[in-house]
Amino acid sequence: MSPSYIPLDRSRRLRNLVSAVFDIMHVAFKPLIQSVFAIAGPWMFIVGVGGTMMLQAAFMGMDNGTDTSWQNATASLVASTFLMIIGYVIAVISQHLVVLAYLKIYHDEKRAASVAETWAYIKKNWKRLLGAAALQQVVIVLPSLMLFVLIAGTGLIALSFIPFFLMIYLFVPAQMVGCLYVFGGLSARESVRKAFALTRGRWWRQVVVYGALGIVQYIVVTPALLILAIAVFLAVFASMDGSMDDMAVPMRIYSAVSAVLFSVLYLVANTFMFVGVVLNYFDALEQDEAPSLVARIENIGAEATQ
Repeated sequence: MSPSYIPLDRSRRLRNLVSAVFDIMHVAFKPLIQSVFAIAGPWMFIVGVGGTMMLQAAFMGMDNGTDTSWQNATASLVASTFLMIIGYVIAVISQHLVVLAYLKIYHDEKRAASVAETWAYIKKNWKRLLGAAALQQVVIVLPSLMLFVLIAGTGLIALSFIPFFLMIYLFVPAQMVGCLYVFGGLSARESVRKAFALTRGRWWRQVVVYGALGIVQYIVVTPALLILAIAVFLAVFASMDGSMDDMAVPMRIYSAVSAVLFSVLYLVANTFMFVGVVLNYFDALEQDEAPSLVARIENIGAEATQ
């Protein structure tokens, strides 16, 4: 076992569970982030390119305010939005796969994994990894969508907010589904069944963990969001006083740099959340079944008989 290895399969107190995410990110940050940037990074770069195009389209429309400039700006906005959506979806899915693959190797072999090892694991097990990511979304979206259709069919528009709360409730067990599918090796149906069993009586505890990690995400990404907001503010200000032409090139450079910075910080922040999801799964599993404790007791018994 590597001296820098921190076991995933442990039951931890609530405050220790959150701090354990930081501990694992500390010992595994470089190889894990390298894998995330190498595999998911190019797709997030596309998101950054789309964001840059979107800001530049806004600048284009503000340059002179003619009908032609606004038409060109609108076409560019549509194209950049489409590019951002496609890039974002693939980036998040691929990042999810990377973290699951990396932590599976980390857990099984008690050591850090290289980018090449992580990529090799993804190529070999891509169906199960992709299935895990898909199952999580199905657990959240399908019941909520069915309920929304049912409410819409009855005409009770006042109750249309209920599917939103259902999605919030299902978010917690949905995170367990992917982990059970990958780490537990269960079938899709068994993963869903057991996910709700592991969540029972622990829903609020897990919400607190995800909430704390969500705050970490917000803190990490906020500087980039502020920089983007400043870019938009300066563009609007320049268009009002007629200085857009003088600021066009600096603003385009500034928007490109801020979009890339946002992409990098978002990947780092999202990695914290994905690691927290896996730790939350092992914490619930240990509280429910204590498989690692049973394994350690069996090892002690085997050593005593030798």
